[in-house]
Amino acid sequence: MFVLVGFCCSAAFGQVKNNSIRGRVRLALDQGSVRSTTAGSSVEWDCVNKALTRKCIVYHNDQWFEFTVPVPGRYFINVSAQQCTDNLGVQAIVIEGNPCEIATYRILRCINRIRREDAYIQMDSLRPGISYLVNIDGFLGDACDFNIELASKAHGFPYQETQSDSTYASLVQQQRAFSMRWHADDRINDWQSFRVYRWFGQGQPSLIREEVVVRNAYGKPKFDYQVADSLIKEGLYTYRVYAVEREDFGLVPLVTQQVTFLTPPPVRKAPDPERSVKIALPFKDRIPVDIIVYDQKNDEKKRTTRVWFDPARSTTLDVPMGDLLDQGIVKFLVLVANTQSQEAMEFYYTYTGGRFVRE
Repeated sequence: MFVLVGFCCSAAFGQVKNNSIRGRVRLALDQGSVRSTTAGSSVEWDCVNKALTRKCIVYHNDQWFEFTVPVPGRYFINVSAQQCTDNLGVQAIVIEGNPCEIATYRILRCINRIRREDAYIQMDSLRPGISYLVNIDGFLGDACDFNIELASKAHGFPYQETQSDSTYASLVQQQRAFSMRWHADDRINDWQSFRVYRWFGQGQPSLIREEVVVRNAYGKPKFDYQVADSLIKEGLYTYRVYAVEREDFGLVPLVTQQVTFLTPPPVRKAPDPERSVKIALPFKDRIPVDIIVYDQKNDEKKRTTRVWFDPARSTTLDVPMGDLLDQGIVKFLVLVANTQSQEAMEFYYTYTGGRFVRE
């Protein structure tokens, strides 16, 4: 039996030999990464089961890899050094079944998005004697070059940023000064340190601190930790605390906190809360455009609207968001696609203090 692991990304160069399952490239355990690109690839429609994955991904192109493991246990598929035309990142699917025999497929994982950061997919209970296949295809047709490897150690961030329910944190912000405290749970006995990363807007992460787990002479750990930072520019900052496992099996997501730094405006009557975003577009001609709105929290598509953009009347689009705000959504990705040229632009917003803040 085969088990298929499918990734989704795309790029913009010549077709690779592993565009076909028959030309799949073998990944050797702990032998380094393979550089690849999905550019020019096509979908082997006879080898994918859209009915099983329609709620998770849309196929654009694909290519294939293969690997086996020597002994049962936990392994990692590491994806790194992504270079993507639209900066959207990659996706992944894990399927058990025989290649191209779609009736035998069983979905083990469906990962709707792995962003641009180096990331890993943890694969537990893999078995020797089984060929595992890796298929790569594109998130919203983004064009990506990337490295991929099979490893016994994790590299990068876990693809799934699920915050721990048993770790709590508090933060204090005074203009540019920011501090955060967190209290670990009993799993701390399995951890060797904490790492705190900072994201600014849609930029790449920065490690701002690593704190070793403190233990007393009897081996009892300290549970409370803190970090401080300075907010340099106006915008949205995201801080994530991870625990590092003793066996270096990867990062455990614990806490995610966001703060916004804005220069205080002059004291005046508070404006009415915004209910829409205004997007300036560079198009010179009257054209139909598609406006696609996603919930950033889970990359779920919420709405697709086609409108006529006429720069002679206005160079901005007014995109209503009130119904989505009423659903409790506060982080948005708005894609504006030129239906004639297929050119697409992305706009990220966070709704805070009655305003849409572009990231």
